[in-house]
This record gives sequence, C-alpha cells and structure tokens, in this order.
Amino acid sequence: MSEVPNAYREALGDILPSVRGQAMMPGIAFYDVIQALEAGAWTSADADTFSGELSSNESTARDHGEACREAFESRHGSEPVEVPEGDERARWL
Repeated sequence: MSEVPNAYREALGDILPSVRGQAMMPGIAFYDVIQALEAGAWTSADADTFSGELSSNESTARDHGEACREAFESRHGSEPVEVPEGDERARWL
C-alpha cells in the first residue's frame, strides 16, 4: 500500500499558531487586575487576600494554557508526515 500525506498531522499544524496564541490568554486575562492591585487600586486585608488568590489562579491558568500548547505540539511532532493510504489519518477532515 502506498504512503500518502497525513492529513491529521497537517490539520494539527494548521491550528498550532492559534493554539500558541490562545495558550497565552489565560495568564493575560488577569494582567490588568494584578497591575491595578499592585498600583494600589485597593488596599485592605481583603485586598491582600484577593490579590494572593488572584496571583495563584493566574499562575494555574497560565500553567494549564502552556500544558495545552505542549500537548498539541507533542501530538503534532509525534505524527508521521505520511501514512498508509488506508489509514484514517489520510482522510482527516
């Protein structure tokens, strides 16, 4: 059986730029609030608690975004460029 391009790998490659951009968004979503708190927009014991929890959540969100990016890149990198003609990855839509 002849080898044909792996359409699944190509589809993953097509979305990688978007995945990379989206992977940064969870951390960025917290940026303005963190900056405002650091600039003194809200000062109190409650603000300190909120800020600590916000920073922790920002870190977690950033880590999950990076894990998603790494998973897509790993899957793309592990796929062969060509697959047997009858392989379902050759017909990926």
